[in-house]
Amino acid sequence: MSRRRIWRLRIWFWVGVGLCVINAGLLSTYRGVYAGRFEALEDEIADVRNLRTRATQEVARREGQVATVEATRDRVESLYREGFATERERLTDLLREVKELADRSGLHPGSISYPEEQLEQYGLVEKSLVFTVEGNYTQLRRLINELEMTDTFVALESISLSEATPNLRIDLRLSTLFSVGEPRASGQEVGA
Repeated sequence: MSRRRIWRLRIWFWVGVGLCVINAGLLSTYRGVYAGRFEALEDEIADVRNLRTRATQEVARREGQVATVEATRDRVESLYREGFATERERLTDLLREVKELADRSGLHPGSISYPEEQLEQYGLVEKSLVFTVEGNYTQLRRLINELEMTDTFVALESISLSEATPNLRIDLRLSTLFSVGEPRASGQEVGA
């Protein structure tokens, strides 16, 4: 082996040793200086995740409170409408609801009359809404279904079907009950 080749091998040997020493120095610097910082960052990330989880839970709790408040408000409004509202207010609400249901079905009620009947035996007054609507079978069936499914205390008392050109026509009678002792409103004064 020539001297030159031996020196080359020695140089590469010392370069390898030098790189190992530099690597060991960098590793010890990392462990001494940066390792604590990385652990601190990992702890911060865990804290942020915990804060986010707690914030999400708090948002869910507050949304539940809002829903409870809204449900309570709806119950109070319902109690007022059903228990404390005057006969006229309830008839107006009923008329408004019937018109909304008819509009949803694509129909428009004609003139509406408000006959009433005394049920003295029970201490009640039966108030009715009588009106006519014209439309195709699907629209009429949708309206009847909406009236049957409503939460309002109203009975679909009678339906009469007749043919109108080019549609069908139905006469509807919806009734609801009031106690005799309630403040009275003339049937013709009710409007929406």
